[in-house]
Amino acid sequence: MKSLINSSKEWFGKLNSKIKYSSYSTMSMRNRYPCLLVGEKHLYDKHTTIIQYVIKSKRDTEYEISVDELLNDLLLIEKFHPTQAVKIGCIAMGDILCMIPEDQREQKYKSIMDNMLKTKGK
Repeated sequence: MKSLINSSKEWFGKLNSKIKYSSYSTMSMRNRYPCLLVGEKHLYDKHTTIIQYVIKSKRDTEYEISVDELLNDLLLIEKFHPTQAVKIGCIAMGDILCMIPEDQREQKYKSIMDNMLKTKGK
């Protein structure tokens, strides 16, 4: 009977340590990407889109930045989760296809691609 109690204590101890580890790793992942995309506004007269985001630790304050400024700030984009960065890319592509005059589209696309493919070390 004692061996059963000891083995169950050992099993529950291991389970408890796994739960603590998983909760710690989950908390770590939440803090890895502090910015959260919450919306967008289209400014048709200026041919641009404004991205609205919050910083998770400061949810009461909402920040706004234009897509152009956001795509030029690689450090800020790194603070978004990769799936949200893809959403920002889709919004930027919609900006290029729908809101920018046709004669400026190719130049705008190339400038975004050049900026996004830059490496940090350069």
